[in-house]
Amino acid sequence: MPGRLHLGAYDACEFYVYHHLDEIAGLWSQLERSGTYSPFQSLAWAKALVDAGTQHAGERQQSVFVVGFVGAKPVVILPFTLQPGILGMRLAWLGEKMSDYNGMIVDRSYAAIMPRGLICRVVTMLRVAFPVIQAVHLIRNPVGSFDMEQTREPGATVTTAEFKSHAVTLEKDWEKLYAGLRSGKSRQRLRSKLRSLAKQGEVRFRQVRDHSERAAITRRILDWKAGQLSANGYRNPFGSADSPSSVRKAIEGTIANPEGSGLRVFAMFLDGKPVAGMLAFITRDTFYYFVSAYAPELNGKYSIGVQLLVKTLELAARSQLKRYDFLIGDEPYKTDWCDTEIPLVNYSRPFSLRGRLICAGLAIRLAGKKLILSKVWLNNFARWMLKARQKPDKGVQIRADSLVLGLFGPNQSNHTPQITTAKYWPKTPEDA
Repeated sequence: MPGRLHLGAYDACEFYVYHHLDEIAGLWSQLERSGTYSPFQSLAWAKALVDAGTQHAGERQQSVFVVGFVGAKPVVILPFTLQPGILGMRLAWLGEKMSDYNGMIVDRSYAAIMPRGLICRVVTMLRVAFPVIQAVHLIRNPVGSFDMEQTREPGATVTTAEFKSHAVTLEKDWEKLYAGLRSGKSRQRLRSKLRSLAKQGEVRFRQVRDHSERAAITRRILDWKAGQLSANGYRNPFGSADSPSSVRKAIEGTIANPEGSGLRVFAMFLDGKPVAGMLAFITRDTFYYFVSAYAPELNGKYSIGVQLLVKTLELAARSQLKRYDFLIGDEPYKTDWCDTEIPLVNYSRPFSLRGRLICAGLAIRLAGKKLILSKVWLNNFARWMLKARQKPDKGVQIRADSLVLGLFGPNQSNHTPQITTAKYWPKTPEDA
């Protein structure tokens, strides 16, 4: 196989490094058929991330794909990048903040016998092979997907991420599920708003399947979302159609993938015109709510955003899916709807003095984020400052960690969810 570098062995598994995704596309497709992973570790999403590209310190990041074999069979793929910075090179997950869940794709049978500390051992091998790596910083790792949170390497730290993910457990009986999620008064109020909207024209909800229509509505959703975020004082990770960010390029590239990616487009229409839309991944047993937005002029009166949310919840339940995953973010509406929390952790490990400085800087930044999020007045002040700095004709600054912020405000209801903490290992996605 061209371009691969042998890293070493760990517990009968031989590891190799590749720098080009095309070299392992066949291996990745093979592993998808027998593997366990989230949609953010699919080949289609990886291709979109690589094609979108990102830059750090003025330099383009370099992809590093580690493939583990038992005999001739690929059993695990770990997608990394080498990210340049002022203090040196840092090892990170591919896509990093553009993915809500990071990690590896692993064969189901191998996952049952996978040795403890595999990811940490692979990181050590990479440092030996690439001494230029000063530190490793792996973010948004679902607790329970591997044993990284129990690492004992010298200097390594594992901290909780600034956000969690939230999900609701679905039932086949939609009416029973909906009654448990919302009071009768809240359900009646939403139905009344839908009837009022129907007086303005024909209301339809459907999955968008036509290729050109999918692309057009995706652009509309991202434009709505960008405006919605900036109006609420949050950073816009999408850029604009004229100046797209890396995450916008990745989303539009995934939608444009003719091979299918599992990223679906749903929309509500009023007299044939889209008024709300959602991008969502669907796997064998989970609906992943990724990005949702709506026409702002209709939402206040008709709660278009909540209407779309309820329609997709109903679709997921009636399709006998087991979970509706709202993905990363601690917005009030998520805790209001959900019954499960999925903690995420960040893993840092320095390899040098410069690496310790890198990790210290990242730790300070994370602590600052947590402080701002924990204090209402600080959060409000930060949002006010951001709105004051925004220039309408130039767009707003881009930062991908605000990807899922500010979709809806708190939804008032009599529902008080019983929250459980999940140790999350996603099931295998179906082909789109």
